Amino acid sequence: RALLGPDAAGVRQSLVALTMDDGYKDNRTQLLPLLQRLELSATVYLESAPLDERRLNWTHKYFWVLERTGSQRFAELYRARARDERTCRTLAEPLSDYHQKRVLKYEAPVEERTRVVDEIFREQGGDERALCEQLYLDWEEVRELDRAGGMAYLGLLAGGVASAVNIAAYADIVRERAIARHLISVGSNIA
Repeated sequence: RALLGPDAAGVRQSLVALTMDDGYKDNRTQLLPLLQRLELSATVYLESAPLDERRLNWTHKYFWVLERTGSQRFAELYRARARDERTCRTLAEPLSDYHQKRVLKYEAPVEERTRVVDEIFREQGGDERALCEQLYLDWEEVRELDRAGGMAYLGLLAGGVASAVNIAAYADIVRERAIARHLISVGSNIA
């Protein structure tokens, strides 16, 4: 409303939709208090694997290993296990952490990348469930956000694709807009 100045008095709907992806713990510990203080709300899209199975995608394991080995040693470990020559050649070059991740994400064969990162993660002492507990909300924390009223989630993301949505929330939006259209129509007919 501060951005709109004197025009803010007549604004009844949000002009911005704030969304957060993945359902990390900081959505509850950092974001929720901020939203409550500012009297705002947000939608949090949750990944199903961390919630239901306490499993992580490969990037969390990659960054966990990277913190312990550095990018050069990670590349050596990866090349020793991978069969894809193209990816191995690219990882033999000195790359920034960011570029190395991009190579793994966009150029490495998915199944091989997942297998190799998992192997290195386990070899370095990684515990997937413990890391998941450290990074992601659990169902009780999700319910806590929902009860707080400012962070209702609308969907679950599985593999980066929305797999479910909160039909009731969307139904409310559709109903409100249908009523508004009807009122406009009736008003136009009267005039």
